[in-house]
Amino acid sequence: MLPMEYRLARRAEREAFLAGQMEPGEVVVARSRREPLVTDRRMLFARQLRQPPRSGEWVAHSIAFSEVTHWRSGQTHDERPILELEHPAVAVIGHVPEHRFLWFEWGNAEEAIEQTTTTLRFPDRRDPAFIAIRDRLEREGVPQGKPFAIRPPGTREGRLGGGVLSLKRWGRAGRRGPRAPSG
Repeated sequence: MLPMEYRLARRAEREAFLAGQMEPGEVVVARSRREPLVTDRRMLFARQLRQPPRSGEWVAHSIAFSEVTHWRSGQTHDERPILELEHPAVAVIGHVPEHRFLWFEWGNAEEAIEQTTTTLRFPDRRDPAFIAIRDRLEREGVPQGKPFAIRPPGTREGRLGGGVLSLKRWGRAGRRGPRAPSG
């Protein structure tokens, strides 16, 4: 299977799984290529487990708009939007090591991990899920925190290490310098 066909098949599986998670009378407000599926009541999240023994199995969790207690809007260094939501603890199935001894960990297991903050990243400000979530939170009057930005550490020059890359044009067959006039 080609990578694009695999991606489309996986997206179709995810959509079918999320459709099965919807409650009677629940209406889809916005879909995003990634997460989440936004309905009139909640945000639905789905992901596929990668580790044995349940690899390939889809799991879901949701956060109701009425449960969100605080939210902040932010952006990455390339101006892609981020929403950070605070809510009561939600159990999310995640991969954990099966065995632990001193500082060693090994094996594959899943466990319900409690999280009280959810960070959502979107490809751009026109993403339908981003717009629907932000508008719904503003309409509900959920307290909003100060905007934030995630920037890479240091300066650009510091990240590049102060080095400058220069390219030289090479002549035919690896010769340097100008070519001899022909004729």
